[in-house]
Amino acid sequence: MFCPKCKSEYREGFSTCADCGVDLIKELPSEEEEEFEYVELTTIAETNSFNFGTIAIAKSILNSEGIKYYINDSIQNFIPGAISFIQIQVPISDAENAKELLKDIGL
Repeated sequence: MFCPKCKSEYREGFSTCADCGVDLIKELPSEEEEEFEYVELTTIAETNSFNFGTIAIAKSILNSEGIKYYINDSIQNFIPGAISFIQIQVPISDAENAKELLKDIGL
């Protein structure tokens, strides 16, 4: 038995993931079977490129909650010596939850 969200494996007889609270399935789909779909993203946080520690913490928090994200690090000022910025983007449906989760880390 497997959790479709966190992919944890359980012994027979369990029906719900202890961490995620979702119903278990008998087998996980192979990575080849997973389909990609277009999801509109929204920016929930922006910080300068020197804030790598905070970005790592944000990624860890979002991962633990199963929120998919995209780190957009291509936003740069084209002025020599200027600081570039990094955006954290999530699906619009997860934006409010993600903002709430990240509010205490200064993003």
